[in-house]
Amino acid sequence: MLGLEIGSTGTVAAFEAAIRQSHKVRVRCEVWTRQGNFITTLYPVDGEIVVDANRSVRRSLSLKIIDEDGSLMPRKPTDTLAPFKINEIRVWRGITFSNGTYAEVAQGVFSITDVELVRSKTGITIDINGEDRAWNLSKEPLKSVKSCDDGANIATFLGQLASDVDPTITTAFASTTYTLGNLKFGTDDSLNSFDIMREIASGAGQEIYFDNKGILRTSNIPILESGSSVFTFNEGDDGVTMELRRALTSEKINNGVKLSAEGIGAYRRWQSVIYDEDPASPTNRASYGEYPVEIITRVPRYISTDIYGTASTVQSDWMARAMLQTFIGQPITLNAIPNPLLDVRDIVRVQSSLFGIDTFAMIDRISMPLKAWGMMEVEMRSKWL
Repeated sequence: MLGLEIGSTGTVAAFEAAIRQSHKVRVRCEVWTRQGNFITTLYPVDGEIVVDANRSVRRSLSLKIIDEDGSLMPRKPTDTLAPFKINEIRVWRGITFSNGTYAEVAQGVFSITDVELVRSKTGITIDINGEDRAWNLSKEPLKSVKSCDDGANIATFLGQLASDVDPTITTAFASTTYTLGNLKFGTDDSLNSFDIMREIASGAGQEIYFDNKGILRTSNIPILESGSSVFTFNEGDDGVTMELRRALTSEKINNGVKLSAEGIGAYRRWQSVIYDEDPASPTNRASYGEYPVEIITRVPRYISTDIYGTASTVQSDWMARAMLQTFIGQPITLNAIPNPLLDVRDIVRVQSSLFGIDTFAMIDRISMPLKAWGMMEVEMRSKWL
């Protein structure tokens, strides 16, 4: 779950109470240089932010503004809204309270990737698309050869790679005891620098991404289980949930992970197999059967061993268990009053007397509108009926 940001007053509980009532939406969009200097404020008439945990570039932006005098229309590569890695757009969404105070939540830092201009009677309409900072890294190779010795800590090596690609990146890597094998990466590898970072982070059962403040972060993938949630969606009197959709299927879906580590010459050092063993889950192995997804993990430029520093399955078991959490369960989709505090991988509670459910689910995708009257769409998964 995200935190309240600049100009914030009150608590998260007060903020969530306010969104359940009539309130004034506050949206702030600003253009900054990549070096961290403010340029100007944008006033969107439409747009949305999509956060998708299953994309390597997790956050994307679409934004529509009216440029009445043509001052924002890009004419050369160095102009404010030119899509040439010059400037970034930072976005916040929140609430302005009746006493004039406000609370808001950062929603992302985006590189401008596409700009479309439309001439109309009211001026020039500018449609802007953007991607978070991972988009930049996905275009960049390593700038120098990087290697690590057998037993190197994953978080430490990730920091070295990030610094090599862009020394200005701010990082917040979750600690881990898991290690790497003897590896070497060159500047001519087929994978880009961010793909390499994602592969290495997965060796600790972690995900790497740019968060809502533009910080390069790793985090452990949470376990989808009941008993703890950060927010409750209820179709009752609170008015938060507008529409709820569920999908149930008799088709066999994956309920396990078969993970193999591949070294030189496609020699498999060891294998981990993890299944859904929850007796309350409709896809548990005992009653549902075994339908695993098979994953072979590899990193380019092996020297003498695979990505891991040990042939033990302790690390691979943890990695497989983490991967299982990214797809296990049946889908639930809802439209709701926007809550900008929510993030993908959050565990939420979903209650519906009409459906007869009271379940816990993991958020995979959020579509957050940038207009006051829009609804938030949330896609999630639950293991329980």
